[in-house]
Amino acid sequence: MNREELKQLLEKEGINPRFYSIYGPLGDEFRYILNKEISMWTVYYTERGKIINKQLFNTEDEACRYFLAWIKRYPELKTV
Repeated sequence: MNREELKQLLEKEGINPRFYSIYGPLGDEFRYILNKEISMWTVYYTERGKIINKQLFNTEDEACRYFLAWIKRYPELKTV
């Protein structure tokens, strides 16, 4: 899975895009983040500039699958 496929699945699940970014951090608001760093993929939650629960992955596929499973656990992130 890549980020474009992940984006389509997140839309299908009805996850509100204001709660996540799959192309790196966006400001200091709270969000679930998928980011490509030099040679690793990272998935984490950020709030007010603090990074929480950072996970590292070797491949985009692993990171995307983890991100999707993680964010789906929070039904409150769905668009009403």
